Amino acid sequence: MRIGIITEDSKANYGGLLQAAALQKVLRDMGHDPHSVRKEAEEFSARKFASFKQFLLYLMDLSGLYTLRKHLQDTVKHPSRLLGNSFCKCFELHLFRRRHIRQTPWIRNGISISDVRKLDFDTYIVGSDQIWRYYYHPNDILQSYLSFLPREIRQRSFSYAASLGVSSWEYPPGVTEACKKLLADFSAVSVREYSGVSLIREHLGREAEWMPDPTCLLTREEYGELAAPTTEPSENYVACYCLDYTEAIARKVQVLAERLGVSVKYLGWQSDGRLQSVASWLRDIRDARCVVTDSFHGCMFSLIFGKEFVCLGNAERGNARFDTLEEMFDMKDVFHPASDSALPVRISEERRKMINERLAAYRGRGLDFLKRNLEEAARRKESSHE
Repeated sequence: MRIGIITEDSKANYGGLLQAAALQKVLRDMGHDPHSVRKEAEEFSARKFASFKQFLLYLMDLSGLYTLRKHLQDTVKHPSRLLGNSFCKCFELHLFRRRHIRQTPWIRNGISISDVRKLDFDTYIVGSDQIWRYYYHPNDILQSYLSFLPREIRQRSFSYAASLGVSSWEYPPGVTEACKKLLADFSAVSVREYSGVSLIREHLGREAEWMPDPTCLLTREEYGELAAPTTEPSENYVACYCLDYTEAIARKVQVLAERLGVSVKYLGWQSDGRLQSVASWLRDIRDARCVVTDSFHGCMFSLIFGKEFVCLGNAERGNARFDTLEEMFDMKDVFHPASDSALPVRISEERRKMINERLAAYRGRGLDFLKRNLEEAARRKESSHE
């Protein structure tokens, strides 16, 4: 089946890229043809072009001439002047998206019925990441509930681990009612946070299943194949990956590193102002002595790679995600609010075994949900043509 995926498309989000790549990989392994639907980003709007240079960069993005842009970036004296500062900083992440995430052409000014016909997808999957968080998507939240689709296609589409991000309801009354009508057409609904199950039932009138984040659908070995090669002795540093980095966090991490007798490695931004590649980000988590993070996916990959880690609370970005992880792996002693001291909890072999067993169980649960609902989508499509 040709599958359209509605998910977040953040340029500088390792977890967002990896969850999209993981979902597409398992769908391809099942024999399907998935593509992320690319809604036009603000910076690609023709109305925003301030110069002929920006227009040329836009054409490069449309045609996928990443090799040319990489050559220019590596050879010209001031690449940011020619290619744009934002692109240069995030180039490695662009490259990962190009290699591992199939995407549709850019769809301008929203998604129309004519766009839907051109895409010709048999079904759509909504999720994952915080695609249903109103705070992040106030202007296009209805598209995340497939408002642009004919009812016939919406009735054979479903959500996979779509995230509301928080445990309280953010939608205004009018938006709630509109989303409720749209969600009533979905063939199945699943969410990423345990709290999302009750929120969907209470506010949108649908029963929802809990499903693990798409990053759980791949194994540690599969992520190892994506990771960069080891370049230094393993476990000789504390990996710090914090989205809301502060000097207070830096002090805690330094104290922790001194206690463990290792150095500190900060993940994400590099000294030259660029974001590190996805491959090196995965390697640096895999090879760390322990990880300090305020990121959901920072925690998720620490679990996948069997790392000791400390989770610093991040209420503004949504703590419901961490509450779910805490319950999934019975790890109340690991998830600390930012005000607490950053001290890792020693993971015994017994606990590590439990984590791996649960990861395998969650993987099976997610794969079964996808298989069941894709089979149902195929049946519904066939019935509509009889």
